[in-house]
Amino acid sequence: MFPVWLDLTLDGKKQLALVRSVSVEHSQFCTLQGVLLDWEGLRKRLEEEALDIPGLRLEPVEIGTPFDLNTMHDPRAIGCIAADVGRVFSDLAGLIWVLALTWCATILALFAICYGTMKYVGMLERRMQFVAAVTHELRTPLTAFQIYTDLLADLGDDPGRRTQYVETLRRESKRLSRLVENVLVYSKIGDARPHLNKASVTPRFVLDAVALQMKEPCLAAGKQIVVEDRCDDRHTIDTDTEFVIQILANLLENACKYSSTASDPRIWLTAAPWGENGVAFEVEDLGVGIAASDRRAIFKPFRRGATAQDGGKTGMGLGLALSRYWATCLGGRLDLKRGEHNGAHYTRFSLCLPGLK
Repeated sequence: MFPVWLDLTLDGKKQLALVRSVSVEHSQFCTLQGVLLDWEGLRKRLEEEALDIPGLRLEPVEIGTPFDLNTMHDPRAIGCIAADVGRVFSDLAGLIWVLALTWCATILALFAICYGTMKYVGMLERRMQFVAAVTHELRTPLTAFQIYTDLLADLGDDPGRRTQYVETLRRESKRLSRLVENVLVYSKIGDARPHLNKASVTPRFVLDAVALQMKEPCLAAGKQIVVEDRCDDRHTIDTDTEFVIQILANLLENACKYSSTASDPRIWLTAAPWGENGVAFEVEDLGVGIAASDRRAIFKPFRRGATAQDGGKTGMGLGLALSRYWATCLGGRLDLKRGEHNGAHYTRFSLCLPGLK
């Protein structure tokens, strides 16, 4: 079947027909068969199906006529095709933007998933470190309690040994109390900042209070506290004295513990001017100090320096983390510096607090 445009009406409107030639036996004439289509109805139906193409219209074209835009004299046809091409490019640009936004959203979602996974893994790791550290540190005093209570139960009339055993139990109970207190304080970090009871105090008052509190523990460890006040009467700080004393006590306790092998038993507790009316409280011992690679790690929870681990010293690694946290709450800072009396070793902890404004 071939499409043929037939001129059958007087108005000049051509009609579309589908025609084929047929051979009939015993006939010398050419026989044609075909069907006449309702072109007007067909055109209307096709144009309605393509409503998304503005200005579209269908016109008859003879078979064999080349399709060339330059031969089309109706500007609406050219405009229609140009508009359609522009629409295609516009749709393509919109599609590119949609794909770009989709990829960006996908990447952000993957980043959020990775970040959440890392946070979750980090939380699990910290929890495991917490459980391992607490279990290890609590085992020692509990074991001591069990051993010395059994010894006291089987001990006869020996006042000297009884006093020794009771003193050991008292010391282990204090140690257990400090461990539990540090764990409870650490568990509250992040919930809310501690309530501060600030008061105006002089550096000398703080030095005397810390020296009095740590006198017996230092003597028991074979250490001697050397107090130096380099501030004058003008230096006064407005701070929470209990937190300052607690921080300095932690630093002195660490100094006694980690400088046990030092030939010189002195530990310096110093107050010196810092900044504008500020005060820097410093604790320095004559031990081997902290390795340079551990200067930041020791202030993280459950992290201890290589020196402490190699020396077999006990501890959960919470003291310095809590001390730095308290120093931040007081508006100051806690840093590790090279020693003033110990050469180039990192053995000097400096608590810097702002003065009165």
